[in-house]
This record gives sequence, C-alpha cells and structure tokens, in this order.
Amino acid sequence: MAVEPWMMQVNAAGLGKVADALELRVDGQILCTGCGGALESRLDGWRCPRCRASGNPLTYAALALGAGQPDAPSFASWRAVRQALAARGLCQPAA
Repeated sequence: MAVEPWMMQVNAAGLGKVADALELRVDGQILCTGCGGALESRLDGWRCPRCRASGNPLTYAALALGAGQPDAPSFASWRAVRQALAARGLCQPAA
C-alpha cells in the first residue's frame, strides 16, 4: 500500500499525540499495545523493550485500534483506522 497524505499526517503528529488521543499514556509512560509495558520513543518511531514490538506512530495507532497484522492491515482495517484517527483530530477524514 502506498503512503497516503493522511498517514503522513498521523506520523507527523508524533507518538505522544497519538498515544494521548488513544488514551494510552499513563503516568507519563506510553504503553505498548501488545504487552502493556512502557515504550521507548525514538526519533523515527517507538520500540517496546519487553516484547520487542516496534514501528512508527501510524503502526502504533493501527495496533491499538486492532487493525489486522502489524505490518499489513487489510484495506478495510486501514479505512477504520483512518476514521478513528480523523475523529480524534490526527488526520483528515476520508472524502
């Protein structure tokens, strides 16, 4: 799947804003969507030292919202991710 403008908007928002919008920050720590451990935030994304999951803000959101496989959610799942993130002000809604 090609990277679309809305996907770039989510990544540009950053992991902190995505985690806050999805209510996945507790006591300043961003929680892993897989194991619940605290994530390490990196310039280009995130990594969980406990379960070794990693990705960018968009993959974090997709995992948090239960979309398909971490590396390739289905088209329908991407549509649902976009709708959920647009409702939270992280990207433009679908036309």
